Amino acid sequence: MVLITGGTYSGLEEFAKQLMKNDPTKMKIIMISQLLKDDKEDEDIESLTGRLQKWCEEHTTDWYSLILIHEEVGCGLIPVTREKRIQREIQGRAGCFFAQKANEVYRVCCGLGIKMK
Repeated sequence: MVLITGGTYSGLEEFAKQLMKNDPTKMKIIMISQLLKDDKEDEDIESLTGRLQKWCEEHTTDWYSLILIHEEVGCGLIPVTREKRIQREIQGRAGCFFAQKANEVYRVCCGLGIKMK
């Protein structure tokens, strides 16, 4: 699995499509925000980790064909509402989780990717 991380609208999807073009084994792009769309405000970190681990186990057969896109949300302004702060933390923790699991990690800024792992 490849993880691509960077700021929103910094060229993440375009970089992922370029990776797919250069490596025909990469077949599917998934936004981490879509995996987290059912977040519960009261979900703790342990249950989040368990849910993400279960997702990984369900995708072991296509693991090497996946490209996950993680939009960084922790480098900006601190959200005013508690709900948005929790969403930001969950998104950040999910990025850390998938970075540890990934075979490759890229950081994209201004459409340019830097391989981190």
